[in-house]
Amino acid sequence: MLRVMPVRALSRVSRVTADRRQLRENLSGFWPAPPHNARKRRQAMPMNAPPLNINSSGLDVQAMVRAITQAEVAPKQAQIERREKAAEVELTGLGKLLSIATPLQQRAALLSSGQAWQTWQGESADNSRVSVSVTGKPQAGGTHEIVVHELAAREKHLAGPFSPVFRPGEGALEISVAGGTFKADIKADMSLQAIAAAVNTVARQYGARMDVLKDVNGEQLLLSAEAPGADKAIQVTGQGSGTALAEAFRVVEPGRDARFSLDGVALVSHGNRVEDVIPGITLDLQRSDPGLAVRVSVTSDYQPVIEQVSHFVEACNALVETARPGLHGDSASRLEARMASDLLNQMRTVLRQTVPHGGVRSLVDLGIETQRDGTLRLDESTLVTALAQQGADVKAMVTGHDGIMSSVSRVMSQWAGPSGVLGTRVNTLSQSLDQVAMEREQLSLYEQVIQDRTQRQFFEMDRQVARFKAVGERLDLLTSQLLNVQKGKR
Repeated sequence: MLRVMPVRALSRVSRVTADRRQLRENLSGFWPAPPHNARKRRQAMPMNAPPLNINSSGLDVQAMVRAITQAEVAPKQAQIERREKAAEVELTGLGKLLSIATPLQQRAALLSSGQAWQTWQGESADNSRVSVSVTGKPQAGGTHEIVVHELAAREKHLAGPFSPVFRPGEGALEISVAGGTFKADIKADMSLQAIAAAVNTVARQYGARMDVLKDVNGEQLLLSAEAPGADKAIQVTGQGSGTALAEAFRVVEPGRDARFSLDGVALVSHGNRVEDVIPGITLDLQRSDPGLAVRVSVTSDYQPVIEQVSHFVEACNALVETARPGLHGDSASRLEARMASDLLNQMRTVLRQTVPHGGVRSLVDLGIETQRDGTLRLDESTLVTALAQQGADVKAMVTGHDGIMSSVSRVMSQWAGPSGVLGTRVNTLSQSLDQVAMEREQLSLYEQVIQDRTQRQFFEMDRQVARFKAVGERLDLLTSQLLNVQKGKR
């Protein structure tokens, strides 16, 4: 039998059904998206892209990424900075010291040469005709007039021209130069080049040489003395088939002496370089001109020597001043001062040396004295007196292998030379800084890799936190809706 519900009961069921439908419609926008839709959204978004909803979780993801990245690279970065700073400090100090030591080494090397202590000067009014140089110790200064009548010449013999198919036959050439004689064997099939080579094998020992000349007429043999002068006369004879070749030589320029006059006095020289016709002076005859007198002068000048010694004293004092800071100043200054002090101690040991003989025995005798503050001072009058009265002893003390300036130059070369202590260390530090720069670049690349990886991880975490947060909010809303429904039932 069909049971009919009361009208009041039907009305209550309809109202509950309507409330459920309305609640379902109200909550439809709050439920989490189905899992397959979420997977589609994750696949659509590239993992290395910066998070668009970076603040959806409420966390400062970028700050956390920076903090983690910095913590990862900070130890290595601090190590690189320490190495770089230490190398730069040392390089700065060594660079300053090297800039001071190098001029000092150059000054000492210059003064270790006898030429630097030359107080006599020679000068010519016309170097194209006569040039003059001081090669010894002049007895006195003065002015002279020189007339070059004829220059010395080398004797030359010429044979030929020969045809390209010329062959000399078996024999030998006998050649005399300035009284010395040698023999060169000639083979039947020798070319002119082979003949010249056979002659030159022994000719150089006797002051002669043979060359092959070639022009449109053919090849020729030129036999010449290597030095000028009438005493370098050449004679050529032959043996066997070499006799015909010897007879082919003819004199094209005889050897002759130089003829010139000095202050009206006629003089002769075997060569064009005339030594000690004026004591301590060498004349080079360049061009003959019998109608023109060339004036040459010899003077004494101490100023160039004074200037060179003054530069050396200044360079030494610069080293002394560099060693002064001691423990004061920055790290570079302290390092520079320590090394300068070590170098200065070696320098002072050398500068205090004395020689056991001669009237000039130490640098003090040259007017180079050490003052109370450690710097050097030059007394120019003492230096000039020593040069004027004992010039030979001065050179003996400071020059040569055992001279004081030579010893200073060797000490400075050990420090400032191409393979010295300072230069080697500077090169090592420069290479170290290059390595640090490379490591810094590699660390920068590594930092970027760490940052990208961490950012991707935090981006995914941020998405998950944001999703869980949204689910929590929806559950809160659902709970609130259910409570309202319960209240409505009551």
